[in-house]
Amino acid sequence: IDYLQKPTSIEILAQAPKLFPQETSSKIVATAVRLPKILPSFSLNYRKKLSQIKIKLGDIAGALVLQNEIVLAYRQTKNTLKEGQALMGLGKAHSRVGNLREAEIAFQDCISRAQQGKHTALEANCSSRLGSIYRDQFDYPKAKSHYTKAINLYRELEHPNEIYPTRYLGFLFESSLNDY
Repeated sequence: IDYLQKPTSIEILAQAPKLFPQETSSKIVATAVRLPKILPSFSLNYRKKLSQIKIKLGDIAGALVLQNEIVLAYRQTKNTLKEGQALMGLGKAHSRVGNLREAEIAFQDCISRAQQGKHTALEANCSSRLGSIYRDQFDYPKAKSHYTKAINLYRELEHPNEIYPTRYLGFLFESSLNDY
């Protein structure tokens, strides 16, 4: 897919109607002409899946490189939902290897993009995850604040994922705040 996005390949694809033999199916020619427009989304989806595979296989460094590329690509498209989702993926990757400060920044950026685009479910998800980062950093007041924010956002949406930050807040009260 990346090879097809090179400038020389795109030039060739743009000339597809002239390059194919006369008997070539019109569907094939039309697909070749459309490829330059649809390849970037294929490439991003491919990178996203590859990053998830790398995380599962333990290649966190490789996954982080891909996740950063995805974030930058979606930032260029001004798609706040996709960029926020990519930031969440980046935060999860950092969290998985204990890069708590980097995870914190990614989840904060995710919340910011979600608020910009009014993506409440994404904001709730990243708020809950940020609460867990703060819990792991022993910053219990911030953890409590973000879990509560996530719960309220999920309630506003009547979303079933409300159960997760509620559960995490309960654990926080029980284990860290001794307030149960």
